[in-house]
Amino acid sequence: PDGKRILFYTRDSLPPAPTPEAQQASWSSAELYAIDADGCNRTRLTQNDSLDQSPVMSPDGTKIAFTSCRDGQREVYVMDADGMNARRLTYSRQP
Repeated sequence: PDGKRILFYTRDSLPPAPTPEAQQASWSSAELYAIDADGCNRTRLTQNDSLDQSPVMSPDGTKIAFTSCRDGQREVYVMDADGMNARRLTYSRQP
């Protein structure tokens, strides 16, 4: 909210995938990060074997909402701005 930090997601801890299909599958373990606007102080906020993506900071800067597939399908979660205390907010029906 104050423009000092940027939230993003990436799979940069994995080697490049050789095919488009493998590349799509490799995104299944993307993680959330925060970094200062000047490119310093990169901080990993999530760490699991599932896709975490689309982080959005709350207006007061204390929470981050994001989507994750950590419980088997894509759901909305919220966590503290430091990556702690993640909790699931939505419960989609199984197809």
